[in-house]
Amino acid sequence: MLVAFTGAPALSAVDDPPVGLVASTATLARVHSLFERAHPSPIRGRTEAIVEDWRLSQDGLNGTIRTRRFGRESRTTTTLGPFSSEAGVHAGTRWLQTRNGMTVSWAGLDLDAISEHVFAAAVPGPDIRVAGEAPILDAYVIEVNPAHGRHEWFFIDRHSGWLVRKDRIERNRRYVITYDDFRPFDGTLVASRIRTVDSLGNESDQTLIARTFDTVEPHVFEAPPNRRTLVDFPSSNASVRLPVRVVNGLLVARANVNGHSGDFLLDSGSSGIAIDTLAAEGFGLERYGTHANSTVGAYTESASVASSISLGALRLNHVAVRLIPIPFRPDAHTRIVGLLGFDFFADVAMHVDYERGIVDAYPPGAFRAPDAMTPVPVTLGDRTPAIHARVANVVARLRIDTGANRTLLFSAFANRPDVATTRLSKLGSFAGVGGTGRGEIVRVRSIEVANASMSEPIVEVSDDDFAFENADGLLGADLLRNFDLWFDYRAGAVYVRRFRQPTRLAG
Repeated sequence: MLVAFTGAPALSAVDDPPVGLVASTATLARVHSLFERAHPSPIRGRTEAIVEDWRLSQDGLNGTIRTRRFGRESRTTTTLGPFSSEAGVHAGTRWLQTRNGMTVSWAGLDLDAISEHVFAAAVPGPDIRVAGEAPILDAYVIEVNPAHGRHEWFFIDRHSGWLVRKDRIERNRRYVITYDDFRPFDGTLVASRIRTVDSLGNESDQTLIARTFDTVEPHVFEAPPNRRTLVDFPSSNASVRLPVRVVNGLLVARANVNGHSGDFLLDSGSSGIAIDTLAAEGFGLERYGTHANSTVGAYTESASVASSISLGALRLNHVAVRLIPIPFRPDAHTRIVGLLGFDFFADVAMHVDYERGIVDAYPPGAFRAPDAMTPVPVTLGDRTPAIHARVANVVARLRIDTGANRTLLFSAFANRPDVATTRLSKLGSFAGVGGTGRGEIVRVRSIEVANASMSEPIVEVSDDDFAFENADGLLGADLLRNFDLWFDYRAGAVYVRRFRQPTRLAG
């Protein structure tokens, strides 16, 4: 993620209760029983999967959704305009395949799964309750809010038990999902129209075309391999030194897009490949749809396809990209026109040597981790590499972010008394996608990564919204440059070797 420290305020809270609720005397058991009668579980022993086909309208584009479900297994294929992506769950592992065909999977319960479990169990307690009734919908409202799950409200029709609306909070954004036009299927009624509106004004409409049973295909729910090779190397065994220079702590790569050159960040904190909206016009890129988004600040993005992107001897063909505003210059001579994030990192193994200012890329199949390197497991559910580190002996979940030139802790974590930061300066500003954010410079007792402890590093603390979940901060280039780094997403690891004590940066 582009976070360059050089004051937009954080987004306001969106997790207030739905408006218009009144008190209810109904018990949780009664309301949940009403819901279960209207939404029976699939018959046990059934060998067919449920297959649903939907029409989709979103971001000014039209497309389709096909969902296959069998018990807890699922696979959803989405097309929208010229783009296609997939997501699924298999044996408790969730996976997704991006528009560029790169697949990532992660195990364990996520926020959605935790809340689904709490709602299904319906055990009265602090995690779930009857929040009231919504007279305008003639519905009971069940609130689900487990400590490590998703905050949601279920609107259940008082007479039929149908789920007619659900509110959910995701990445500091509220989604209001309405269900209507219920039609019979296999002895029950299902919603044939689903409309979703989020707190930024984005809308999505789904219309059910067909719902059938079908034979379960072998391995259909397993995470698929990458759909294609995105990054072409000049030979199967060669490594390629990328045209990279270090500017203000950031890795700036000279790239060529459709015959036009520009400077890109090698940005492990970016969930995909992005190109600046204005630069895209000069590159001759066609825009598909519009979508409101927010990172450090609010902005409008579109999607596009770049026929080719080349970095030295590497070439990427037919690349799905996001078009977003990147009004950022790391120095007076450099204008960043794009971000090379997840899809690029996912299709190469990469060695980053900050000390010498060089970056080498390797075909993943030919890569072997060098000796004397410490493997650090990463999870990639947000398409950014998250690791566990220790901040003042407190376990923190940090994103490795080569697009940030300073390490940043989110205030909810940094303000914990056991983290014990020492304030060094008043609020300053930093540049990011969508605008500028605010933070203060502090010193922490230590940060430990891969058993290497860095004493009294200076970091930034901010309460701005970065649209991250399950994250306590970003591990930026100011500390990353103390390590030799090897990224290998296919192995689910970053390999590190400490080679010096951190250099303290002036506030």
